[in-house]
Amino acid sequence: GASHSLMIDRESDSLLYVPEPSIFSNLGRGLGGDIVGDIARINYVSWDRFEFDDVITTFPDKDTYLIDIDRNYRNGTVGGGLMSRFKITFDYIHSKLYLKKGQKFKKSFEFNLSGIIVRASGIGLDEFMVAAVRENSAAERADIQIGDQILALNGQVVENLDLDGVVGILNSKSNKRVRLLLRRNGKKLQRKFRLERLI
Repeated sequence: GASHSLMIDRESDSLLYVPEPSIFSNLGRGLGGDIVGDIARINYVSWDRFEFDDVITTFPDKDTYLIDIDRNYRNGTVGGGLMSRFKITFDYIHSKLYLKKGQKFKKSFEFNLSGIIVRASGIGLDEFMVAAVRENSAAERADIQIGDQILALNGQVVENLDLDGVVGILNSKSNKRVRLLLRRNGKKLQRKFRLERLI
């Protein structure tokens, strides 16, 4: 269920470190609450014949991400950001996993190009609220604020989107223009900005 591409537990080995440049950010939410830590790019990830360059990697803070496993056997996790690039077959009987390149295999790795963290709310999780705005981001400069409700993105009403669709638009491509229709304190507002890569 992890959406990140790669998570590294830096406490699991003295050789592990956070490369620069990095961003300290909210990484998500677990059973214990919000998880914070560093986000950076590592040069490459490879296994078998597959290799990826400039992979966005999360390094959670040890105080907000408790790992209750023996660190001698695991240094982190591979998440959906990498696995979604494959067509996957599970062979449970023989305990094997087969990977074949998928449509997203060559897609570049990006992290939150807008600076907005969105949370779904409402009975059907079909209302999208701005939960956080990263400092010095495109969204902050465009006067997007915590608590703003997103009504439409690039002319598309959010009723036709799920959370992945909303986040996908806000993280689609560096320099892409995004237009938002928001509701703030009962009033509708329009904001626009360009997505930008900070790491």
